[in-house]
Amino acid sequence: MVIIPEKSEDPTLVAMKQAVKDKPQQDRDYLGASAIGHECARNVWYSYNRTQPPSDYVMDQEDGHASEVITAARLRMVEGVELWTEKENGEQFSFEDGKFKGHIDGVILGLLQAPKTPHVWEHKCTKNFKAFLKVKDKYEDKRVLQKWNYQYYIQAQIYMHYMGLKRHYTTVASAGSRDIASCRTNYNADVAAQYIDRAKKAIEAKIEPPRAFNSPTFFKCRLCSFAEECWKDENA
Repeated sequence: MVIIPEKSEDPTLVAMKQAVKDKPQQDRDYLGASAIGHECARNVWYSYNRTQPPSDYVMDQEDGHASEVITAARLRMVEGVELWTEKENGEQFSFEDGKFKGHIDGVILGLLQAPKTPHVWEHKCTKNFKAFLKVKDKYEDKRVLQKWNYQYYIQAQIYMHYMGLKRHYTTVASAGSRDIASCRTNYNADVAAQYIDRAKKAIEAKIEPPRAFNSPTFFKCRLCSFAEECWKDENA
């Protein structure tokens, strides 16, 4: 009989997590719309020039996709709501502007609060759902996304621009998708143009742009996926 130890780290789950991290990821040869709103221009530059996505967010990406599928099915249960997550040819909604590209979760029509207005639809799954609710309680709806996550806000502006739509509908779910909330965002042509220009400059740049922060110990730098490479020479 195999004795089960009272306390130990599950070796099977340890191996599973490592297998997820080691799973080959598809190289990207473009700058994604989800990256362009990052406050550090060097992070954006790395996002384009370092094609292998960091392995530490693979599980988060998988959770987000599963939550998106669940939420789409639930939205379609609402009478009058039409949600398209694919084009007629079965491909995902997307845009391509040279090496600047993006993939869009869908287009939704029939929202009860704006039944005649088509919206770009994006879904986010977050570990800190309460933080979104705090922002939603504090600000009017059209400002919520910008105040909660500026990078998502810029992504929304880019998607609206290339889809030719004036409204964006973001659904935000807790881990496991048990709890869900939303916000709507207006299109801002000036903001979209500013970040499209930023994307083109990042793609064309041959060397790393300046960092947004001055210390490798600053918490935003420590959390950055490119921190090790960025700070390998502190005099760079």
